[in-house]
Amino acid sequence: MNADMFTLAVVEVFGLKMLAEQADKDADIDVKPPDKFIIGSKWSVFKEGFETFLNSQKGHGSIPLSYVI
Repeated sequence: MNADMFTLAVVEVFGLKMLAEQADKDADIDVKPPDKFIIGSKWSVFKEGFETFLNSQKGHGSIPLSYVI
């Protein structure tokens, strides 16, 4: 590869390709929210399920909502 071929136009094209590939990967993920937490059930199981669910949900800027917790 020649360094002169690395232009802003090339960067933009490959950046758009990367975003499209990531969107395709994210669209395939289907994580269901955990069942409602019931007192007396195991907190750790609910917590892990909820964190996994929040990792699959994207907020502003495509950032996983798990950053809230």
